Amino acid sequence: MLDLRFQRLHGKTTLTTRHHVGPLTVQRPFYPEEETCHLCLLHPPGGIVGGDKLIINAIIDSDCHTLITMPGASKFYRSSGAQAHLQQNLTLCNNATLEWLPQDSIFFSRRSRHVAYRVSSVVLQYTAGLGSSVPWTSGHRRNLQPRNTR
Repeated sequence: MLDLRFQRLHGKTTLTTRHHVGPLTVQRPFYPEEETCHLCLLHPPGGIVGGDKLIINAIIDSDCHTLITMPGASKFYRSSGAQAHLQQNLTLCNNATLEWLPQDSIFFSRRSRHVAYRVSSVVLQYTAGLGSSVPWTSGHRRNLQPRNTR
């Protein structure tokens, strides 16, 4: 589990709360855009298997601007038993901006998983876009090649 909270301090968005249980953690925040806090989530094992439960809670307080990303794809490996869980709870307060830019998710065959996104906001409108997931199989690369129509 990873709990994050961002607050506006001294004219910029600052990561004020960072609590984690397990391997899911973050790199030190950086500021290539002065006021915007850029943060990279890290999951050193690199993949999610049956029985794993990753929960990310992020609260972005009023007037904050945060960009959160990951260095690589989330890989869901095959499992014959328990489900792998990934839950992301994102809360935006008044006039907050969150650029949520995770990398792709790769779902290998025979996987059992549950992925949940929950976005809440105190404003009346926000824009959210979720990509589509494509199962990854051993023939995936071949399937992307143009077919011979003869």
